[in-house]
Amino acid sequence: MNFLESFQKEYKAHKPRFLVEMTSFCCALTAISTLAFNVPDPPFVFIFSMFLISNVMLITAGIIRQAPFIVLQYIMFFIFESIGLYNAIMGQ
Repeated sequence: MNFLESFQKEYKAHKPRFLVEMTSFCCALTAISTLAFNVPDPPFVFIFSMFLISNVMLITAGIIRQAPFIVLQYIMFFIFESIGLYNAIMGQ
């Protein structure tokens, strides 16, 4: 099975989860692209917000997949990015 076929198989087998994961991927890609193209003064509130949205979606997908380590990883990312968002808002 090639790479494209795996996407098609996943889409057909688990459409809602696939859409959540794809949307999450787009949010993360938006955040990292914004960061990369706005050096040295990126809009951290926007970037952290996009990463947080992405993390919530991936936590949800991990729960649906019954993948505890993926859920744990994205919960940890969510905590650290929440701290980053707080610091960005508070101006630290």
